[in-house]
Amino acid sequence: MDGNSARILLIEDNSGDALLITEMLSEFPGRYEVTRANRFSVAFELLERNGFDLVIMDLNLPDGNGIESMGRIREKSALPVIVMTGFFDERLAARAAAEGAGSFIVKGNVNAVELDATIQKCLKKRGHS
Repeated sequence: MDGNSARILLIEDNSGDALLITEMLSEFPGRYEVTRANRFSVAFELLERNGFDLVIMDLNLPDGNGIESMGRIREKSALPVIVMTGFFDERLAARAAAEGAGSFIVKGNVNAVELDATIQKCLKKRGHS
């Protein structure tokens, strides 16, 4: 990837969902470099060692509560976080936003163009070009 690629940490335990997100992002060659963590514990290690531009995270992972884990990510960095879940829950979306999520998406209800637009919006807020 070139130096202009946005480095994304994808936190997702479901291999099928991770593959789907990665394939959607591959529709924009050179724009994104994706690293996957299948557990929050792995994600926290990666965040400490690597310079990411954005986090996309599933809230339901085996080793932690999603909202609390998102809060830990936000405490450690100013990275934009896009939260994704398997279903829309208005209260959960509001809680995620209150904890600092840049956006909230529902798996299966987003296409590559919408995901790209959501990521670009979050990156622009952070000042990434």
